[in-house]
Amino acid sequence: MQIQWTCPFDGKFIAALSWEAYRQRLSINSGHVGRAPPGTDWHRPLPPAVLDQETVYIPYHREYFADFQLPQMACGPVEGRLVCVSKEKATPLLRELLRRAEAR
Repeated sequence: MQIQWTCPFDGKFIAALSWEAYRQRLSINSGHVGRAPPGTDWHRPLPPAVLDQETVYIPYHREYFADFQLPQMACGPVEGRLVCVSKEKATPLLRELLRRAEAR
């Protein structure tokens, strides 16, 4: 699974993600989460076909959040940040986001 971050880089949040990755016996490439994939223009809405089911999206700016409000995506707050994942792949994060949404 990869995390796609939208700039600017937030060192404090990356440190929190790194700690959680360590606790889960995972690794994190903080340089990767600080860069968008080549050719990605975060000043424009993401087309739904670009969204990947293996990626955790963190829309940094509120205006980017609308790009993820699609039937195939689940979004919600984690550690004070909005995160979005595909509903196509059953993951613990997806289950938790759906559980929290139902509890509201």
